[in-house]
Amino acid sequence: MKGIIIDMSYFFRFYRSLLCVMVIILVSCDGKPPDLGEFTGKETIYLFEGQSIHDVTGSILFQEKKGGSLLATIQLKNTTEGASHPAVIYFGSVEAPEGVALILEPVDGTSGKGTTEFSELGDSTPLNFEELLIFNGHVKIHTDAGANVGAVLTSTNLGKNSSSNPNIN
Repeated sequence: MKGIIIDMSYFFRFYRSLLCVMVIILVSCDGKPPDLGEFTGKETIYLFEGQSIHDVTGSILFQEKKGGSLLATIQLKNTTEGASHPAVIYFGSVEAPEGVALILEPVDGTSGKGTTEFSELGDSTPLNFEELLIFNGHVKIHTDAGANVGAVLTSTNLGKNSSSNPNIN
């Protein structure tokens, strides 16, 4: 009866390679959450839809920063190159608007982007992430020039007014 001859060097190389792979996996999976930098990981997004003759669409992303402030990032498509579109958070819904809650930084028409960091409304009322989720408000993006200056390019409901808000029952 013939025996099987195994070259042990192959056997040891295989196990050494397997051990190296296991060490790499253990080192890379240390169980720590990814570094979020200046953010807590809490965020919510609302979508803008085009209105009437304007076909401006996009989103507004709210992210909570570690100090408790909020960063609102607006990203739009089909804006006017070179324009500066006013962005405003209003009280009430799009369907039943009330007064101005906060004037955001304008949206750059060339990039379609605008960012604003805040922790309170225009009247100095504090607003944190949890309060934003139930806020009675909406956002409108306006035109910046021409015969229709101030006309609404696009809007979206926020907080409790949003039908797409998964945080509200």
